[in-house]
Formats: sequence, structure tokens, C-alpha cells
Amino acid sequence: MNNFIQTNRILARTRNLRAVFATCLTTAVAVCLSGCNSVFYQPDKLTWSLPEQITPSFEEFQLPVPGTNEKLQVWKFHSRVPRKGTVVHFHGNAQNMSAHVWFVAWLIDAGFDVVTFDYRGYGNSDGIATRENTIADGQAVLKWLATQAQSTPLFVVGQSLGGAVAFTSLATSEPEVPVRGLIIESSFTSYRGLARKKLGSFFLTWPLQWPLSFLVTDEFSPKEHKLKNPLPIFFIHGTGDWVVPYREGVKFAELAAKQQNSVSLYSVVGRGHTSCFARLENTPCKSAMLQFMNGLIPSAQQQDPQLPAERKK
Repeated sequence: MNNFIQTNRILARTRNLRAVFATCLTTAVAVCLSGCNSVFYQPDKLTWSLPEQITPSFEEFQLPVPGTNEKLQVWKFHSRVPRKGTVVHFHGNAQNMSAHVWFVAWLIDAGFDVVTFDYRGYGNSDGIATRENTIADGQAVLKWLATQAQSTPLFVVGQSLGGAVAFTSLATSEPEVPVRGLIIESSFTSYRGLARKKLGSFFLTWPLQWPLSFLVTDEFSPKEHKLKNPLPIFFIHGTGDWVVPYREGVKFAELAAKQQNSVSLYSVVGRGHTSCFARLENTPCKSAMLQFMNGLIPSAQQQDPQLPAERKK
């Protein structure tokens, strides 16, 4: 249970982009475009959790990034019950996967192997965190999974920044990665658009929200890309989210629907950023997500394990 407390601390430690973009106000003359892009990435090298704290049945390895000499740190957890699918997790902007893994660890009790990884610059991965690198890293993991998870359905879960990275990684992967469904929580369609909203919410930067937002590029934003083939997408967003406002999640769902994807939006009423998985016990949000995933799995592979009301660690 103490480990799960760390997950709740993530919510408290989520980087306040409002303050970050206020810093851009005082350094705008000296900062370049890539400098303001970099405020989206707040990695650390701390070890928040060990994989064996989740389950003794795991793999830990480094995955090469094609075209570079750099590698990504990857954890793979094996389902506790008969496997019916694999989930790959794209985590948010702060800390590293050892802090975020608790958001998706519950899925190993629901019949899914869980793969999580660190973008370059995060945790024990090589390199530095940039917009381009996060997309290339996502592509590398997806391509590897396409060769590893051929016998079971593959699902992608992206939270916050990870939702934007996951969408664009899927849209730009060559060849196309066979994904059964995509789950996006608390995410956004435009880096520049989110920057503008955060600038507009702070009184010091409100007058300059438009000019300062152009210091952030929209390269690799989801709104600039389209999935190669329609895909079922389950969006989740807290109506009380002040980090990435609820309206951003609605816009993302609307964009995906216009692209002919099959879209559902689950609103977590009154809750904040990445709140769907922030509780250890089963919740209506978790149940709705599992219903979405199970509906995309052939009946022959269905074991339909029941989530425990609570599991001690």
C-alpha cells in the first residue's frame, strides 16, 4: 500500500506548466524554440519503485533505438491470470516509469501483460528528452511489440503527454503497427495550444499568451497527424483537470472522430489529472476501460478475470 501512495504523490508533483511558462516570460528573449519545447519534459533519474515490488514475474531489458547508439529501459510484467492481451504504457512528462508504473500495474490482474518504458532522457534510458526523440522512442517500442505480441491483441495506453506521444507514434510508424485499441487519458492535441492555455491562465503571462505561445512549436502534435487506419479509441478525462483542461480531452475526441475512428469519451466527474487509475481499488472508470478492451478481444481469448476490490502489496 505504501508503494501506491507514491502514485498519489505523482498527482501532487505533476509539473505546474503555468509556472513553467511564466518562466518563459522572463527568458523569452534568450530562449530559442527548442528551449520552450523542452518545458514539456521534466525527467529524473530516481528509482521510485522496483519491478519486483509489482510482481516477481517480469523482464527488464534495454531496447535499441534504430539509427542511434542509444537504448531505452523497458519493463515487461506478465499477467497473473491467463493472458488475453498486451498493454504498452506511454507515461507522462515528469519523473520516469518507475513512478508511473503503478497507474497500469492493476492490468496484470485483469489478464494483460504490461510493457512500460522510459523515453530517452528519463530514468535509465540513454540520451536526452526532445519532442522528436519521444516519437522515435514510441515507434521503436511499438515496432518491437509488433514482433513480440503477435498471438494476442495489443493495446496502447497513453497518459497526459504520453497520450499525445502514443497517438503520433502510431500515426507515423512504418510499417503500421497492428493495435487493437488505444486508450488516452488527460491528453491534448496541440503543444502550442496547451502552452497558450497555460499562459492565458496566469495573470503575468495572460497579455502575452499569443506571442509567447509561438515559442512552442506544434511539430509532432496529434492534430498534425492521422492514424493510417481507423482505430477504436477510448478517451478518459477528469472534468476537474487543471493541468490539461477537460476541454482539451473533448477536442482530442472530436479530432479522432473526424478522422473516422470509433471514439468513446469517459468523463471522470469532478476528478483531476490522470485520476482514472489513481486509486488502488476497482472504480467505474477502470471497469469501463476493461469493457472497452474486452469488447475488442475475440471471445475465444476471453477469460474475464474479475478485478479484486483491493490487493495488498
